[in-house]
Amino acid sequence: MPFNLLLNSSNVINSDNTNFQYRFVNGSFEIEEGSEICVSQIIMPYSFFNLNKALYNNTNFLFSTSINSVTTNYNLIIPDGFYSTTDLNNFLEQYAITNGLYYIDNATGNYIYFIYLYTNPTYYANQFIVSPIIPSSTSGYTFPANYVNTTGVTGFTPQITFPSTGGLNSILGFTAGSYPTTTSNTAQLNFLSNTVPNATPINSIVVRCNLVNNACASPSDILDTFSLTGVSFGSNITYAPTYEKWINCAYGTFSNFFVYFQDQNLNRIISNDPNVMISILVRQGETKREKFQFKQLLNSHTTKTAPEIIPLEFKE
Repeated sequence: MPFNLLLNSSNVINSDNTNFQYRFVNGSFEIEEGSEICVSQIIMPYSFFNLNKALYNNTNFLFSTSINSVTTNYNLIIPDGFYSTTDLNNFLEQYAITNGLYYIDNATGNYIYFIYLYTNPTYYANQFIVSPIIPSSTSGYTFPANYVNTTGVTGFTPQITFPSTGGLNSILGFTAGSYPTTTSNTAQLNFLSNTVPNATPINSIVVRCNLVNNACASPSDILDTFSLTGVSFGSNITYAPTYEKWINCAYGTFSNFFVYFQDQNLNRIISNDPNVMISILVRQGETKREKFQFKQLLNSHTTKTAPEIIPLEFKE
């Protein structure tokens, strides 16, 4: 019968909340040769940020404006968090309001921004729309007190820069460079992402354990994997295998063992919520006593005594 071992938030041993240590209650536990191990169930919160400066270095957003031959560069540092494309657009709009990069259409009351970001599902891409920066003397509009263009000359469309490191390149699907390559002070411009957007760096979890001994794989300590499909950020990820996927187990005497999570590329994961439940099954192999008994039984069935030969007597 397998042993059921439970790990939870009390077993967390690192600030990432993804490394766990289980200490055997009696100080040590002997795992016999031929033993096996598998995951019974894992429940963990989906609390991994897709923007994380320390882990991914992907929180910068850079753009520039050119008004009356004066170029101004903007470098936004987006706080760590989990952002959809809509969330990022909302962040850009709030930044525009704070920095006078908008105006209000008097006829509709709508706020007009010079940069707009949205998802284009038709092309499986993200899309930017950038608009010329009109002067504050333009009739029909209301301009904030800190409006960026009081020159009386229409400014060029903003130019967005995706750097070689530190930007939203992977998240939004853009290679390093400046977009659009040519700006305009007369027309609205739009451009699509040129690589597949990777909305989150994590799409599945790899479970590793130092008790696993899978000699035919590398790394040899992978216990199981599961995907995040259909799970929204902030909800629980529940993984319960439909069958027991037994893996060869290391044998010997152990005082503890470790379980830790990585992403699909075996990269480090930072979880913001340690409230997990990990259920591990260990099925013992044959004990030394069982092996000895089996050997004795085998010997008793294979050892045969030669029959006694009784000579026949012939009488004449």
